[in-house]
Order: sequence, then structure tokens, then C-alpha cells
Amino acid sequence: MSDNCWDAIIVGQGIAGTTLAWNLIEAGQRVLVLDVCEPITSSKIAAGLITPITGQRLALSWRGDEFLPVATAFYRRLEERLGQSFFHDRTALRLFLSAAESENWSRRCLRPEFQMHLITPQPSPLL
Repeated sequence: MSDNCWDAIIVGQGIAGTTLAWNLIEAGQRVLVLDVCEPITSSKIAAGLITPITGQRLALSWRGDEFLPVATAFYRRLEERLGQSFFHDRTALRLFLSAAESENWSRRCLRPEFQMHLITPQPSPLL
């Protein structure tokens, strides 16, 4: 097999391109990744930030309960393979922009599907 023979060529090495490349490599594929290496990209700024509750509407991330365990397992395998530690669970604090947003949260946080993502006890609102 020639050195110029690839099973997959991925254009862009952001979070999605890098994750796809590693998964293909784990599956035994030969992968070439092409990237222009821009100094500022969303992947470099957010660094793979995973937030289960997001946005102005304080919505649950689409299929987050399904994807989070898969992402966690993937990043732990990658840490082990690379001998590095880069996937860290962190607690986030949401600062509300208005009383209406705080009230919306007060209703949402009581729902069971939100409870699994919250620390107990909840901090007092900073209004």
C-alpha cells in the first residue's frame, strides 16, 4: 500500500473533524486530516465544552443524555491513549439576565429531566 493511500480524507480539524478522525483510526482506517490552522476558531475557544442545559430558553441539549456518556467514554479512551488529562467535569453557574429568566429557571429546574444535571443544594439567585 502506498503512503498516499487513505481510507478517509477529512477537511477541517475542529472538534468534529478531530473526533471523526480518532474514531476512524480506532476502527483501523488510514486517515488524512487537512486543516488551515486558523489562530481563532470556535473549537479552540470552546475546547469541546459540553453543556447539558443551554441557551436563552434554558433548554436541555438535544439528545444530551444519550450523547454525553458516549462523549465521556471517547474522551477517556483518548486521554488514556495519549497519556494526557484534558476532559474535566466542571460545575457551571448560570447568571440570569432578568427576573423573567430567573422565573423561567425556577419552573424548569423542578422538572425531573433537569434534576440529574443540577447540584444540590442550588445556589441562591444573584439578583
